[in-house]
Amino acid sequence: MSGEAGPDSDGYGDHPYLLLATDSDVQGAYSGYTQLAKHVPHAALLRNRRREPRTVLERGAQRWINQFTGSSWYRFSSMQPELRAWLQCQTGFEGLVHFLWGERDWGIIDRLPSRRRPKVCATFHACTDTLPDTLRASRLRSLDGVILMSETQREFFLNRGVENEKIEVIPHGIDLSYFHRSEAATGDQFTVLSVGSYRRRFDLLKNVIEIVGGIRPEISFVIVASPDKTRELEGLANVKVLAGVSDSDLRRLYSSSSCLLMTLQAATANNAILEAMACELPIVSEDVGGIREYVGEAGILAPSGSVDALVEAILSLHGNRDLAARLGRIGGIRAKSFDWPIIAERTTAFYKRVLAA
Repeated sequence: MSGEAGPDSDGYGDHPYLLLATDSDVQGAYSGYTQLAKHVPHAALLRNRRREPRTVLERGAQRWINQFTGSSWYRFSSMQPELRAWLQCQTGFEGLVHFLWGERDWGIIDRLPSRRRPKVCATFHACTDTLPDTLRASRLRSLDGVILMSETQREFFLNRGVENEKIEVIPHGIDLSYFHRSEAATGDQFTVLSVGSYRRRFDLLKNVIEIVGGIRPEISFVIVASPDKTRELEGLANVKVLAGVSDSDLRRLYSSSSCLLMTLQAATANNAILEAMACELPIVSEDVGGIREYVGEAGILAPSGSVDALVEAILSLHGNRDLAARLGRIGGIRAKSFDWPIIAERTTAFYKRVLAA
C-alpha cells in the first residue's frame, strides 16, 4: 500500500513525521492505532498489508532476517514501509520515524548504513508477559523515544536499560466523531455484550454465562468474536454469537446493549472498552494490566479469574439500572480525554521533545 499523507501534510518540511505500520483486516475503518496518523500535523503514514510467510523459502528467509530485527514479530511485509522511510533519510529527511507497532514492525532501519541517522521512536502495545520473548532487549537502548499504552509496561523497559526520560505513556485513542451513543436499550431487556478475540478468556466467559443464566435467564448475551474462538458458546441459552460485524452494526450494539463484559488474559489498551465507553456503555471487566487506567470509575472491575465477582457485577447492574446509567455517563465523559485529536497533540509534543534531545 502506498504512503498516506496526514491531514496537514506538506510533504517533508520542517520537523516532519513518518509513521510506519503494517495492518490487517481485523480492525474496522474507525478503530486501531493507525487512526493517530489522521490527526498528527505534518505527518505521512507509510503502511503495508501485514502478511505471514507462506512457503518454505519465505519461512527460512524470515528466520534469517529475524536475527537482526528489533522484534521477533517482524515480517517481510514490514520491510516495505521501513525501507521507504530509510530512503527518505538518504534524500534529506531530518525528522522522526515512528513505528506505530514497535513489537511488529521495528526492524532494521537503525542498523542500515545511513548518511544521517533519523530519530526513531516506537509505540509498544504488547503486555508484559509477551514483551520478553518478542523484543530484542539489546536493541531497545538504540530507540530515541518509547511510547507505551500503559504504566504497567514501564518497568520492563527500565529494567532493560531504556532511560526513563525517553519513555512516555500516551494512551490509545478513540474516534468520538464515530463512536457515540446513537440509540438506547429498549424495554426491560438486559443485554450483556462481549467484543473481541485476542487474549480473551472464553472458558471464563462461558462460566459467567452459565451462572448468570441459571440465576437470571432473562439476561441475554451477544458475543462478537471470530468463529474459531466461540464454538463452545454455541448452543448456550440466551446467547447470540456474531462474526464479521460491520462498523455501523458494532456501534449499534454498543449503544443498544446494557453493559460490556470483558474476560481478559492480559491487556494494555483495549479498543472495545474505549468504544463502549464512548457509547456510554458501563464496563464489567477483569482488573488486569492497564484496564483500570482506561476504565477508571466507568465500570466495575473484578479480580482476575473471579467468576463470582463478574457474575455479581452483572447482576448488580441488572438490578440497579440507575447505577448502570450513571457508570455509562461517567464513561462517556471519560472517553473525551481519549479523543484522537487530544492523543495526537500529546504525541506531537513527545515528538518535538525527542527531536530536541
